[in-house]
Amino acid sequence: MAIRVCVAGATGWAGAAITRQILASTDFVLAGAVARQQAGSDIGAALGLPHSGIRIAGTVTEALQAPTDVLIDYTRPDAVKAHTLAALAAGVRSSSARRGSRRPTTLRLTRRLKSETWVSSRRGTSRSPPRWRSTLP
Repeated sequence: MAIRVCVAGATGWAGAAITRQILASTDFVLAGAVARQQAGSDIGAALGLPHSGIRIAGTVTEALQAPTDVLIDYTRPDAVKAHTLAALAAGVRSSSARRGSRRPTTLRLTRRLKSETWVSSRRGTSRSPPRWRSTLP
């Protein structure tokens, strides 16, 4: 069974590259895409690909209405917290791979909501790295 992925920031530089790979993959299925400026259009057409049948949503909450396993967030660092909360409220795992995001804040949210949130950094992807545990309340 393919993993259903929603990409926030799907038409940005990094998000578009990931979205293209998901559309071409057999292991992943694009469940949703978020891009404020191109909301309402087809993600395939927005990326210069054939129509995919996936409409771009204007918000993460709107995109997560479709069954989704994981949210990959490539938006602004100041939006990561709200997107993570929306994903966790919808029962969706969240991955924020944006440089400059506040990792300890995301981990604090994870601990409070007792869910798994994967955090990606230049050093690789990890779950609650031990060096950050000391910063949690």
